[in-house]
Order: sequence, then C-alpha cells, then structure tokens
Amino acid sequence: RPASVQRQIKLRVNLFGRHSNRTPLAYDAYRQHFERHIEWVDSPHAADVCVTGFEIDFAGAQEELRAAKQSNPGLKLAVISEEPLWDTVWSKDAHAREGALQSAGHDPLPYRIFNHQNCEIFSRNQLPYFITTSDQFISRYAAAFARNARLSVSAIMQAWTECALQAAFYAEVRDDDRYDFARTEEDIFGLSVFRTRLAASVSRPGTVRVGKGWQDSDAPRQAIPDWHLDKLAMLDRRCFIVSAIENTHQKHYITEKLFDAYAALAIPLYFASPNHSVHALIGADSFINLFGTSPQEAAALVENFQPTEALAAKYRETQSRLARLFLDHSRLAEERNRVATSVIRALKETVGTSSLA
Repeated sequence: RPASVQRQIKLRVNLFGRHSNRTPLAYDAYRQHFERHIEWVDSPHAADVCVTGFEIDFAGAQEELRAAKQSNPGLKLAVISEEPLWDTVWSKDAHAREGALQSAGHDPLPYRIFNHQNCEIFSRNQLPYFITTSDQFISRYAAAFARNARLSVSAIMQAWTECALQAAFYAEVRDDDRYDFARTEEDIFGLSVFRTRLAASVSRPGTVRVGKGWQDSDAPRQAIPDWHLDKLAMLDRRCFIVSAIENTHQKHYITEKLFDAYAALAIPLYFASPNHSVHALIGADSFINLFGTSPQEAAALVENFQPTEALAAKYRETQSRLARLFLDHSRLAEERNRVATSVIRALKETVGTSSLA
C-alpha cells in the first residue's frame, strides 16, 4: 500500500510519560482494537498526537513538548484519564475538555482532556471499564463466580461462620485532607481518607490491613509480580467482610475491588449513592452500603454486622448474576469495542480529522 494511503487511514500515536500506561491505548487487551486505526511511534517528534493518562506528565515535560511541537507543528496532545482520583484532586475542573501548558515567554500549549466526567469512554455499558483491561480479571472472576453460584444458602452461611478472617482492608493509607472532599451536586466524593479511617477503626478479631502505609514496607502492592492473584489467594473463602471502597465515588467508576470481594465469597463493603451504576450491575442487598455514613458510623456498622439467611439468599442470586455476566464473552467483546470506538472518536476530535478508517 502506498505510504500516502497508509497515512490517510492511520494516526501516529505516541504514549507519553509515566502515566501513559493508564489509558485504554496502553493495554494489550485493547491493542488489537486499535491496529486498524493507529500506528504507534516512539517519539512525539514523529507523532500526530501524544497521549498520557495524567496531565501532570505534560506539565513536567514542557520543554520537551515545545521542542517537539517546533519540529512537528501538527503535533496534538491528549489526556485520556481512567483515574478519577487524579481528575478530582489535582485538576481544577474535572469537567474541563481543554487544558493548556503555560510558560513565560511562550504561547500556551493546548491539550484535550477525556475522563469519567466529561465523555462517554468510561461510561459502563456491559462491563465496568477497568475489568475489561485484562483477560486475567475476566477468567478469574468467571471461574470464581461459577463456583460460588453452585453453593447453597446454607453452605454460604457456613462459609461465613467458619472464616478465619473477619474483615480485610486492601488499600494504601491516605489521611491527607486533599483526598477528603464532597462535591454533592456532582455526586463525587473523595473516599481515600474515609476508607483509611474506617480501616483503622474496625477492631473485629481477625481484621487485616494490607497496603502501603500499613506495614513497614513502603513498596506498593503493584510491585508484586501478580498482586491480584496474591489478594485472591489470601482472601478466598477465608474472610467474612472485604472492603471494596474505591478511592473516589463517581457513578461510572467501578474497579476490581468489588469483584474481588464477591470472588472470595466475602461480603463487600461499598460506598454508592442511589445514582451509582453499581445498583444496576449488582442489584441491591448483597453488599454493605456505607453511603452517607462517617468513618466512625461505618466502623460501628461493620463491628455489629451479622449475616442472615435472607442476605445469603440475595448474595447467592448476585453470584449467579455475576457468573452469567462474566461467562458471556460477547459482552466483553462488545464493551471493548465500545470503549475503543469512543477512544478513536476522541483522537479524531483531538487532531481535527475524520480521515481515520
């Protein structure tokens, strides 16, 4: 195919900065969805668009980006952020679609912004976005939910009664006020401080706290070769209550935490307003919803919580529902295709072209 034709149908994309691994474009599971549309390049000097997951990467590399722009005047910049924590704590406006790098003596260097609040990329349709980024999530959950769904109500009750661990909190310590905020009108809440103080307050026998700040080591759990398998192996059928509280409450933001709790046959702790999409995904009454409580009130609920057969019956229904969801591979394919299509649309908007295939 002539180079001129090839350039008409492919966009040259450079994944830029250390947070560029946190966008749909970076995951192996999504790469095949972009092959027809994108040519990956190693330098912004050769790119049509530089993409990162956190605008701090652009802010910290202004000199490099301005040099690239000078040698490559058509270069565009885009932030495609999958992390609401970054968009709410460090960004001035999570709804903003445009930003600019400001430097004395230079024209502003603009960039486009796409995140949970201002576009459709991360708006769940079939499956929550983060779960779709790895085949390991899908396969592990499908096996666990299918196994759990075969249990009777009495078997679930017995498993909860015999748990060696009463409560587990897997999250790093964050007790800085900047993480503690409520934007009630937007239904957005910073939960890092809430879940840290909750974890510190729960004193049920057999409570474990795992993550940076709880142990002597400051190494993040992501440094473990397979941090996800390590967590599941630790908790599987051994823990009664498992915290699945996200770092940020945003109605479309659901990570692996909630599914980890169900996969381990534990009762999840969650924090979800009535508008949160988790209610349509999971259904009611099979997790402990701490929405509207203080850390102290939440700790009291956890301390005094006792299972019932009615809860176990609802919980079993949820396991069956999740097993059907994760065993249906067409849902995963459709959701990945939806996300990829939305990302391509965002890139077209960024570069101002409709020439992509």
